[in-house]
Amino acid sequence: MSGASALLPMLDLQRLRMGSESDWKAVARSETGTVIHEVGHFLAAAKLGLPSDFVMFNWASESPCKHAVYMHERYNDEVRANPSGLLGLLAAGYAVEMRVFGIGFLNRATSDLEAAAGLLGFK
Repeated sequence: MSGASALLPMLDLQRLRMGSESDWKAVARSETGTVIHEVGHFLAAAKLGLPSDFVMFNWASESPCKHAVYMHERYNDEVRANPSGLLGLLAAGYAVEMRVFGIGFLNRATSDLEAAAGLLGFK
C-alpha cells in the first residue's frame, strides 16, 4: 500500500472495526496508522488554538523517515508557556492511535514520548 489514494479507503473506521483483529492491526502498522498518529497532533494543536502550517509525510524507504505537524516558530513561546498543553501535543499522536486502534506503536511515537517524559522530569 503506497500513496495517498491507497490510504483514503482505509480511513473508513466503521468498516475497519468490523474486520478481524489482524486486519486492524495491519492498518495500524501501515501508512494509514501514521496518518492517524499525525492527525492526533494536528487536532491537539487545534484544541489549543494553535494553527498548524502543514503536516508532512515522508514515505522514503531510507532513514530518516520523518513525519510531522509543523507550527510556525512564532508559536514557540506560547507552547512553552503551557507545559500541560505541550505534553498533550506530544502525547496526542500515540493517544489517538490507542483510541482508534486499541494499540499504539512505540517505534512511531518514540521521539514524542521521550520529549513528554523529559517534560515530566524523566530521562
